[in-house]
Amino acid sequence: VNATAARAVFTTYFSAERHWVMSDHRSREGRGIVPGVTYLEMAQKAVRELSEKPEGIAELTNVSFRTPLIADAGQEKEAQMIFTRESANGKYRFEVKSRITAGENKWEDHAQGEATFIPRESEEIIQHDLGKLQDRCNKDIIDVASTWKPDAENSLLIFGPHWHTLKTVRVGDNEGVAYLELNPEFQEDTVNFALYPSILDFGVAFLSDRINPNSPYIPFSYKKLTVRRPMPGKVYCYGRYVGDPGNLDFIKFDITFMDEEGLELAHVEEFTMMEISEQILGRLQDREQEAVSPHSNDTKAEVAPAASGGYGLVKDGIAPHEGVEAFLRILAEEEPQVVVSTRDLDARFAISRENLMARLSGE
Repeated sequence: VNATAARAVFTTYFSAERHWVMSDHRSREGRGIVPGVTYLEMAQKAVRELSEKPEGIAELTNVSFRTPLIADAGQEKEAQMIFTRESANGKYRFEVKSRITAGENKWEDHAQGEATFIPRESEEIIQHDLGKLQDRCNKDIIDVASTWKPDAENSLLIFGPHWHTLKTVRVGDNEGVAYLELNPEFQEDTVNFALYPSILDFGVAFLSDRINPNSPYIPFSYKKLTVRRPMPGKVYCYGRYVGDPGNLDFIKFDITFMDEEGLELAHVEEFTMMEISEQILGRLQDREQEAVSPHSNDTKAEVAPAASGGYGLVKDGIAPHEGVEAFLRILAEEEPQVVVSTRDLDARFAISRENLMARLSGE
């Protein structure tokens, strides 16, 4: 840790050989990928450390994910979580980035957000009626532990034993209750975490295939995450869909994490997932197969133009006089928010999603 009064930098050297969050969270061809929930655990721990207070609540807001941090077998990636103080009341902005090439000052952005520590003067207890929540979610009861099987051919990610946490799901009307439990050999690991990454990862997303079972989704953002107490190895989650039923490009959930007695451990407000179309997923799987073939160099040449942002920015840019005209038109509008784009926005969003998935596939 390198810290001053206004800024702190936490450095980690990620590798699949040392970190189970990568060895148990891989792409199909074996690349280790740091899950976004890891940054949430790092951020809540860092803001507590910076506050120098023994008890309290960590609050993470406006967290968004940009590109995945990926490492091949035997590769080590230097990552930094940078905290910048925004106010005297313990609020920080944070960003996560990794060094692209060892020895060079070039970095790739992975996540950003805000973190606040709220001191707790007395024990604050939020109790939920777990039995009532379970009774309400009685449309379907799924024994995930005995029915789930990994699908290495069609899955974007391959999960190791740390991620075998989701045991049962009870489903209601756009809501549900999930029970998650770590394997016995990992139960003691919880003393080192407040947000155990694999429990948080499946806990926030367990309802996604109930909202739209025909499309895969990836984590996109958290509006607010309140961390009250460390998660034990056995956790219940109550999830509620809060997104727009008419727009499934992005789906949103509120999630409450509880212990076996219904005591609230953490609460998520508006966890958003972004849809990845079957067409894009199919192209990514084709690219992964080609990447391990003797003609992988040709594949990289094909993918490079789609993933390179610099040329696209210049190609889609506007001349200075066009910028002035657009600015004057914006000033004449009475709308609170205006977006200026030289291309159709839906098409631009689709391209952004495809580029993100190309990065996720490691191409």
